[in-house]
Amino acid sequence: MKDKLKSYVSPKEILRYLQHKDQVIPVEMQALLDEVLAETIETIKPKYSLKRLPVHLNSPLISVTSESGLLLYQLSSSDLCEVTNGSEYFFFVAATLGYEVVRKINALMHLAPTKAIIMDACASVIADALCDFVQDELRNPHLNVDIETYNYFSQRYSPGYGNLEIKTQKMISDLLNTEKTLGVHVTDHYQLQPEKSVFFIIGTAKEPFRSKLKTCGSDCSGCLLKNCPYREA
Repeated sequence: MKDKLKSYVSPKEILRYLQHKDQVIPVEMQALLDEVLAETIETIKPKYSLKRLPVHLNSPLISVTSESGLLLYQLSSSDLCEVTNGSEYFFFVAATLGYEVVRKINALMHLAPTKAIIMDACASVIADALCDFVQDELRNPHLNVDIETYNYFSQRYSPGYGNLEIKTQKMISDLLNTEKTLGVHVTDHYQLQPEKSVFFIIGTAKEPFRSKLKTCGSDCSGCLLKNCPYREA
């Protein structure tokens, strides 16, 4: 998976995480960036888990059911309903880079703080890249047997976006049994451990999605993450 993942990693995004403002990068710094990115990729242990379930949307309520129609969970989020309007199924996805890279970042904070900061940015970008990779994998018939019928996908949407409560992390963890399958657990404050882990939801439908709400990867002016430190005016 690492070889495939490399093509999803954007050096420009790493610089954005480091709050680089298009300054000229000295040769020595570029060499360090390249070295740390390679070391980060070598250290990560990327894994993911997912499950597709039927959903029924009646904004702001979302009923998640079994294939037989048994109600499993009920979510409440008008924003998620807007982004996934028209969905007949949701993919619930958990992705992680593992504990090793987090341990290395923490160790470097005491030994080489600059390198630690760069590795933290690299890991954050790779975690997003892993989500992009998984999103593309959803078009694989081996993962999505109904891809010919449900071949349109919404934006991905994580707990804490808009008005989807952060405690939805626990529901996704329970659904995918992430502690056992990925080694990812949810804290009492609904944060994910290890830190470089992401849970998200994607809707799938027979018709194109036409949501006006946008999340990461889109123009910041339409993004729901109003307090994002990387938000552009």
